[in-house]
Amino acid sequence: MQINIYDPFAVEYGHISPKLGNYHGKAIEAAALIRGAANYIPFLIGAPKTNQQSIAARGTWRGTAALGQRGYILGISGYASNASGFKLQLKDLGTGRPLFQQPLNFANCTAQPSGTPETRVHYLPRPHLVKDPGVIEIAITSLATAAQDIEIVLHTAQELYSPTEEE
Repeated sequence: MQINIYDPFAVEYGHISPKLGNYHGKAIEAAALIRGAANYIPFLIGAPKTNQQSIAARGTWRGTAALGQRGYILGISGYASNASGFKLQLKDLGTGRPLFQQPLNFANCTAQPSGTPETRVHYLPRPHLVKDPGVIEIAITSLATAAQDIEIVLHTAQELYSPTEEE
């Protein structure tokens, strides 16, 4: 299932304000090191697609996001139209393991209840290198008793090119 991919040049990291919570400045410093690497660019991946963002009461949406080889997940932001929110789990298909021990409540992973996907970021405690084939499975479960609109955005760093042995 294909999801939205946002133009990495449309949103610069400079205007995103991280909301410090259960993590600290070292997470932001680690993300900045990867973003600043010569052959990496910031890249935002949104899910679900615009026409799939209404998720049924207590329903689950599943999809995938392709980051490519040596892509990093730096943080997550998101939005829910209902205060009940949602739970989120990401699974690295290269390892077959979920990124989080338990699905994350939206309040703990998206700087909710205030903010929108493009203005608040919850940085992971350390950047996650996505293993080959570079695909993440996304599962979003609505906690509302009525249909609601949900969107998450993965804040990633993508490699511009892969150096060859000749370089």
